[in-house]
Amino acid sequence: HGRDIFAPVGAYLANDVPLSKLGTPISDPIRLYLPKPDNLGVLAAKVNHPFTVHASWGVLSGKPGDFIVKSYADRDTEYPDDVWIVDKKLFNATYERTR
Repeated sequence: HGRDIFAPVGAYLANDVPLSKLGTPISDPIRLYLPKPDNLGVLAAKVNHPFTVHASWGVLSGKPGDFIVKSYADRDTEYPDDVWIVDKKLFNATYERTR
């Protein structure tokens, strides 16, 4: 989770610890990730109004057109802990409907 990384860094910076003491700098933090071909897929629903979702890591906010997504492995779990919101444009570029 982001808090596990950013909270200690924030504390160090608040105590004037130099950035050089926090670790090795990353020269290229953005990397390309491709979907795994053996992935089971996801179940998704497009939501046409602003909405919130309570996930295991906090409350997520979606805008009209975003998708609420859960793993296909959780297909029999009505309210799984692991759900997420995906922007419509990113969702459509990443996923293909199968049924």
